[in-house]
Amino acid sequence: MAKLSTRKRGKKWYYSFDAGTTPDGRRKRVEKGGYKTEKEALVAGTKELASFLSGNVAIISEKISVYEASRSVPSWFPC
Repeated sequence: MAKLSTRKRGKKWYYSFDAGTTPDGRRKRVEKGGYKTEKEALVAGTKELASFLSGNVAIISEKISVYEASRSVPSWFPC
């Protein structure tokens, strides 16, 4: 189970959680910040983590080129 954590940098709060590992074994973390309070960061992080765990968020490999990604987009989708 992924653990959600918050931290403060300067005057802003950030959330982060572990999103698994890359094929070469490095950890992949999701982090977003800029919230005024810890509670705001925690609420936003909880929503993002729930979305990630339900499969609504995909971590795309850094090795996919723009050309390969554009081939999988339907022709009717405006790019």
